[in-house]
Amino acid sequence: MARAFKNFITSSSLWAVEVTDRLKALEDLVSLLGGAIYIFDNNNTEADPGSGRFRLDDSTKADATEMYISEFTLGNINIEDFIEDVVAGDAIIIRQEDDISRNLHATVTGTITDNTTWFKIEFTVDVANGSEFQNNRACSISIVG
Repeated sequence: MARAFKNFITSSSLWAVEVTDRLKALEDLVSLLGGAIYIFDNNNTEADPGSGRFRLDDSTKADATEMYISEFTLGNINIEDFIEDVVAGDAIIIRQEDDISRNLHATVTGTITDNTTWFKIEFTVDVANGSEFQNNRACSISIVG
């Protein structure tokens, strides 16, 4: 009886850890459905944009073909695993949080390049609305496959 109780406690503890891990993953996914929040950096150099930041390869968003994005969102959520699952054909939607008329809709065209702490995502712009994104402003980024 003591052995059965010990096995029950051990398996229950493992189950609780698994449920906790799954709930955390679900919470991270739900936060991404509305868009991960990043700060826009208007430097268009292909390099690490810094934690919680992203940049485009062109100062005119309609002409951009690459995005450089940190593996960490502004809220310090590591979405590396999510970004690694992005494939050609997935949609990217970027909206400036304080002025959603400034937005970009694009389609991923190439492979995703993992640069350890940041990623390069190649895309083709489908629609670029409003004025250019403003430097150091929060933007939501959604990637839908």
